[in-house]
Amino acid sequence: EVSTQDLVELNMPQQSNPDLFIIHQVHPEYPLDASEQERRVPIIYVLVAVFVAPNGDVTEAMVVSSTGSRCYADAVLDKVKQWKFGWRVPPGAGRWIQLPYNFNSPYFTAGQS
Repeated sequence: EVSTQDLVELNMPQQSNPDLFIIHQVHPEYPLDASEQERRVPIIYVLVAVFVAPNGDVTEAMVVSSTGSRCYADAVLDKVKQWKFGWRVPPGAGRWIQLPYNFNSPYFTAGQS
């Protein structure tokens, strides 16, 4: 189980978890294979859980929830596996943390339906 203390906001310049810090991050890109209907949604939310190993590598990643189709989840999973973390505390065997990501539609225009 992941506690609220183990949440990290992907879009925040300074992350919120006191035990870890981000050394390297790669942001997901808006999926080109998103459906026409999903492109009209202003924001698609994806929440992933990642396991940060003692060396700071992300060794496991899974989707906890998503308001979009699989292409959004895959875009996030592909990039978070490239992240690297540093530890502010002894890492022990590593730790699971959650990373929320918001895709802002580049196709959405207010007032369109």
